[in-house]
Amino acid sequence: MMFQKRFGQCVPHNKDPNSFVWHVRPANTADTTTRSNTNDEIPWHTDCAFEIDPPEYQALFVVEPDNLGGGQLQIVRVNDVIQFLSAESIKALMTEKFKFKIKREYQKFDDIDYLEAPILFEQKLLQELLPIRI
Repeated sequence: MMFQKRFGQCVPHNKDPNSFVWHVRPANTADTTTRSNTNDEIPWHTDCAFEIDPPEYQALFVVEPDNLGGGQLQIVRVNDVIQFLSAESIKALMTEKFKFKIKREYQKFDDIDYLEAPILFEQKLLQELLPIRI
């Protein structure tokens, strides 16, 4: 894959080893728990929060703009926010484990439907704190 050669290894979203692209569009079924498959507003979140080893980068590409005026995007650098936290809070977010449910659409293993991990972790290459889960 040309993309992987240029930017690095792609991480699939679920059990399908070729599920590199997540299509954000309303599903034709009521059998979905993922907000990106509905017309509902999606609250702030961190993509790939369910990953044990989350990717360093994520790519977003708009194929067709939302015709109802939605599709707003806001990206926040963790280091811009974390400066307002106490050292004690940062330590707790890096050391305490929190339980995160993995939605069915993102499960990579049949017997794992949750992840226990800290909110923050240290990225050695960049020497800065990066988000893992919100």
